[in-house]
Amino acid sequence: MDISKILNRRVTAKSLLRMMGSVIVLWLIKRKAMHGYAIIKEMKDMGFYHFTPSKAYPLLKFMHSKKLIKKTKKGRRYIYSITDKGRKMLNLAKKWFRKGKKVDFFREMIGC
Repeated sequence: MDISKILNRRVTAKSLLRMMGSVIVLWLIKRKAMHGYAIIKEMKDMGFYHFTPSKAYPLLKFMHSKKLIKKTKKGRRYIYSITDKGRKMLNLAKKWFRKGKKVDFFREMIGC
């Protein structure tokens, strides 16, 4: 999924959910490289209780195939980190969130 394409077309619920998952994962691993289970735990701590291994690992595989993240083997686990392309996507997502009334919506939803 390429956010620049989404910016220029109507967003479907499915594409929005995939984009949101990707953006949140990119945001998490931009802050700190981590393994898959740690990403799942962080997502659950943020309130995304349905972000299970059956959703997380296909998303990580997809993001890796799009070169948004890289994975490095460390012991038995893979550590995921953000790539330059992933950083660009995260910046595009920031612009997308600022576009239109989305900022007002999110501010109202979190009580700002």
